[in-house]
Amino acid sequence: MESIKTMWARPWCRYLVVVIGIFGLLPLLFSLIGIPVVQRVLWLFMILNGLGSFLGGIWLRRSRTSGWWLLLPAAIFALLVLWRYADYNYWFCALYLCLGYIGFGWGSTIKKF
Repeated sequence: MESIKTMWARPWCRYLVVVIGIFGLLPLLFSLIGIPVVQRVLWLFMILNGLGSFLGGIWLRRSRTSGWWLLLPAAIFALLVLWRYADYNYWFCALYLCLGYIGFGWGSTIKKF
């Protein structure tokens, strides 16, 4: 139990769980619920996942974690697209990388009051 607490205290572990939830499980849940494709692409892929990438970049910068973790949301989503979705969804992987990188840079410019 102590090893789980120690691992959970590391920033990358929490980031991994959140990314798997947002970029891996939510798209599957939206598909299973039967949300139409247009709404799923707009609300989940563009808005929610894009915001998650941006905020994830800010969080990675603030927690002083390596920038390589920015690849994780795009990689998880690419595997999901390979398995389940249409090929045009690969463009969202590039969008998530760009938004994560912008958020990563943005996290260093925010002043603490």
